[in-house]
Amino acid sequence: MRRLFVAIKVPETVQSLLQVHQPDSTTSAHILSPEQFHITLHFIGNVDDKGSQLIDSALTQIKASPFLQYLSAIGAFFRKKGSDILWAGVEKNNNLLTLHQSIGETLLACGVTLDKREYFPHITLAKIKGGREIISNAQAKGINFGTDFKVRGFSLFESRLTDKGVVYKEIKFYRF
Repeated sequence: MRRLFVAIKVPETVQSLLQVHQPDSTTSAHILSPEQFHITLHFIGNVDDKGSQLIDSALTQIKASPFLQYLSAIGAFFRKKGSDILWAGVEKNNNLLTLHQSIGETLLACGVTLDKREYFPHITLAKIKGGREIISNAQAKGINFGTDFKVRGFSLFESRLTDKGVVYKEIKFYRF
């Protein structure tokens, strides 16, 4: 079984920009390495090899055109249980929402159960236990990235739990 999700990989130029806004490693934070930055489109969950092949074949059929994706500001998800999440916001534009919907419909046809929550695109920068103060300080800086990058496709990723935390491995890139 593989734990899969579909996401847009963040280019290196944007990774460098975002890395500057991560908390330092002396905090109680799990800092994501820049290579792990992504915008999740859909979480799939645990899938066997046959299911993985079906999903791969279906995702190959997705049609879209390259588009610009804008970053917005620093934000956070505060949780009652587990770690708080520091993230970089991603503008909800029509191209991104259409891609999200197309992939969702494709995954439903493959028998995947989709998350029922409203889609909130973001890039996770860090997971911080009891991180309200650290996150509030980051948000108080009023960072607005005002930058964009070209989305030329999306990827199927595997999420693996290791001794050092979760690691995301790109399985396949689907170019527009």
